[in-house]
Order: sequence, then structure tokens, then C-alpha cells
Amino acid sequence: MKRLLFVKTYLLFSFVICQVLLCTTSAFAISAKNLFHNPPDARTFKSAGLPLTLKAVLNGTRNVNNKVKLVAVIDGKAIDVASNQVYWDEYDRPVYDFDIFYPKKTLSYVFVMDEYGDSLRASKSVSKRYSVKRLCDFPTSSDSTEKLQQTFDDANIEERKEMVMDEIFKLLKWFDERVSRNESN
Repeated sequence: MKRLLFVKTYLLFSFVICQVLLCTTSAFAISAKNLFHNPPDARTFKSAGLPLTLKAVLNGTRNVNNKVKLVAVIDGKAIDVASNQVYWDEYDRPVYDFDIFYPKKTLSYVFVMDEYGDSLRASKSVSKRYSVKRLCDFPTSSDSTEKLQQTFDDANIEERKEMVMDEIFKLLKWFDERVSRNESN
């Protein structure tokens, strides 16, 4: 009877240990959900076409062998960028850098990660979607540039008109003073 109780206890203990190990393993499975990223602020956007580096941090591992890429749509054009640099941050987390360019209007992107588990078969995992839009549009076409130049020219013409009108008023005042003196003489 004691032996049967010992076997049951042993089996139950083994079952609990296996469940803990399985739960722990699945809880630490690395996926794109473990990727953390701070999207750029549209208020700090530089001129369109200048280089922009996006950073993604992978929590829960020190392994830098995970392949992470960036799939983005910049101003309606789709691009696929592999990480150009992987390094550890101050907390020993892998950091992935992606070099792209500032958009003219919109930037939308996701991170895609090839997950490597116990087997060598890879499965893909996708992060949440990030989207950033410029707060204002800049003139980009030649028509817009011509309109902008015309606005500056019009402003210069108005400024010149005011200067001419001021000179005319000064001359009229001077003339009026001369006429007043001649009439008084």
C-alpha cells in the first residue's frame, strides 16, 4: 500500500513538473509580440528623403539569431528592409536597427520575425502595425513651386505699391505745403 502511494505521488509530482516546464517553455516563446518599438513622432519629422533609423527591441531573449525585417509602405511605395545592425542594449536585449527615409506624407510599417524554436523550422510572426502621418503637406510639384513663387512676387508687388503710395503722399504733402506758402505770400 505504501509503495502504491509512493508511485502515485511520484507520478503526480512528475506530471506537475512536466506541466510547469511545458507552461514555462510556451510562456517564453519568442514572437513578434515580444518586439517593442517607439514609433517616430510626426512633429519631429525631418525633411522628406533624409535617413531615418527605426529601432525594435526583442524582450525575453539574448539570442540575436532571430531574423527580423521591416515591411513598410512609404508614401504608397512598399519596401522590405532587413535589419542592418543587431546589438544588445543596456538590459542585454537584442536591438534591431532599420535604415529607411523620412516620408513626404505617410509611413506605415510592421516588423516580421522568423521564429526559431526547438526545431529548425521557422514560422513567421508579425508585430502590430505602426502608422505615422506628417502634420502638414509641403509643396512638391513644379506647379506648387510656381504658385509659391507667384505668391512671393505678389507680396513684393504689394510692398512696392505701398512704398510708392507712401512716396506719393509725401510728394503731395510737400506740394501742398508749397502751394499753401505761395497763396499766403
